[in-house]
Amino acid sequence: MSPKAQGDVSEEQVTELRALLPPEHSTTASDSDIRRFIRAQKGDVSSAAKRLIHTSEWRKKEGVESIVCKACIQNPRSHYMHVAGLDLFQRPVIYSVFNLAEDKAPETNRLHMIHQFETAVRLMPEGVEKWVWVMDFHGFGFADCNPKIGKIFLDITASHYPERLGAIIVAGAPGLFNGMWSVLRPLVDDVTKQKIRFLPYDVDSKSKGQQLRDGMKDIFGEELIDWMVAEMADNRRQKGSMKKAYSCTDLDSPMPHGQHDHRGTASLLRMMSANAHLLTGHQAQTGSG
Repeated sequence: MSPKAQGDVSEEQVTELRALLPPEHSTTASDSDIRRFIRAQKGDVSSAAKRLIHTSEWRKKEGVESIVCKACIQNPRSHYMHVAGLDLFQRPVIYSVFNLAEDKAPETNRLHMIHQFETAVRLMPEGVEKWVWVMDFHGFGFADCNPKIGKIFLDITASHYPERLGAIIVAGAPGLFNGMWSVLRPLVDDVTKQKIRFLPYDVDSKSKGQQLRDGMKDIFGEELIDWMVAEMADNRRQKGSMKKAYSCTDLDSPMPHGQHDHRGTASLLRMMSANAHLLTGHQAQTGSG
């Protein structure tokens, strides 16, 4: 069954919940939003309405519609987490890696996370409600062992982005991660645990990346798998002050022929270029606002 939106919420339930919303929340909540919250509450319309109102108030307070990552505007090397492609089910796929992110502060990471979640939602084709996150653990060190950032992710997605997470791929996690995972694991609900897959980074081993590729091929197409493997290999060559920074301000400028494009797959870049008005903050296109 496709991971796209499921028709398991009736029109009557949608109408019932919408009637429970104050006018200011009803006008901003789409039918798709309402269905997600009802599914998250296992059909309990009253509880879903309360959660949706809470999220609407949170979005207004945070200014989510116009949120940007100021840290990345000031320093492009602050974070390395962005939508890199679409999977076989047209779900946006977010890629992040530890060794290219200089900023370790929980609050600025929270804002960047929200900005990228919102970017993923804006890039979702019609009928798609979920995203996938590939977490490349290359460069994970003691400075990354603060469980606050992991808890922020769990809290935000559980409270305000229900039914959005399609899968998490943890690639190349070192033994050091086990300690932090032991802290976070009890906080992760069983449904989310089932969506997490741990894959080795075996590109430099005798298997030449076959385990990594096999672990993604049920949800990623060949173009995206090739991009992921090339990106991970490239990031393991990044050293010191010469480390690359994410830059996506000119989608119409192609990379030199044959050179890996860190911005994402060619098909995603074409899609983003055609919808440049959806990109904000450090991803805003020149002249597009």
